[in-house]
Amino acid sequence: MPKTRSEKQAELDAMLEELRQSQVIILTEYRGLPVSDINKIRGQLRAKGTTFSVAKNTLMSIALEQLGNAAPDDLLQGPTAFAFVHDDIPTSTRLLNQFVTETKILTVKGAILGQGVLRGDEVRQLLDMPTRDQSRAQIAGAVTGPLQQLVGLFQAPLREIAFIVQQRAEQLGAPTEA
Repeated sequence: MPKTRSEKQAELDAMLEELRQSQVIILTEYRGLPVSDINKIRGQLRAKGTTFSVAKNTLMSIALEQLGNAAPDDLLQGPTAFAFVHDDIPTSTRLLNQFVTETKILTVKGAILGQGVLRGDEVRQLLDMPTRDQSRAQIAGAVTGPLQQLVGLFQAPLREIAFIVQQRAEQLGAPTEA
């Protein structure tokens, strides 16, 4: 039974709301992927703040146009599943990339980031981004490394003086503390 105009409008409204809430939308081709795998991906991504859904390409195209984005018609071909990343981009993209590697069926076509469309190497860079925790660790390492060197630089003269005093005391035959 065909959908009524109100059902279609409800779907479009839901798609518009997903697009507004998303930081990035990753377009994937799922042709040949069993439904059980799609549900597995959907569940694990949901836990990371990402919605993974299958929708009609024309619906996505209309929703993008209504938001003022250019619809990437070349990416909206064939069966397409959309990952709407709401929160932690690196964690969600890494998880999605893991599914791509595991299944060898799911492929990433491209991504929509703001007003831009990412393809090829740009999408690869997005998928390989470090997670928040990894980024924080890198920043902490970049800050603490020089600080540790500075502390060592300030402590070096004191160590040298202590070493010289200890050596002089040994020369004079005084008992030294270990």
